[in-house]
Amino acid sequence: MKAFIRQALHRGGLAGRRCCHTVADLMARPTCNRDPDGHGVTAGCRQYVRRIKAGGFNVRPHRKPCVVHEHASTAVINGDRRHGPIS
Repeated sequence: MKAFIRQALHRGGLAGRRCCHTVADLMARPTCNRDPDGHGVTAGCRQYVRRIKAGGFNVRPHRKPCVVHEHASTAVINGDRRHGPIS
């Protein structure tokens, strides 16, 4: 299953082998554990590929994530529109 996800994300435009592996591992966990939270392969893979193709994720970010605003219990981080697990 992870190999399928990695291949789909790579063909969809997600750059970097590490990125594809990280996202595939995180996407497969709920499905493999039979956790019906909607973040498994069926719900996630198509959505991620659509967002990549539409420019919703920056697949080749140039800036490192940085804190924009920080408070006692929250922070705003500029991740250069990376995919969340990769930030």
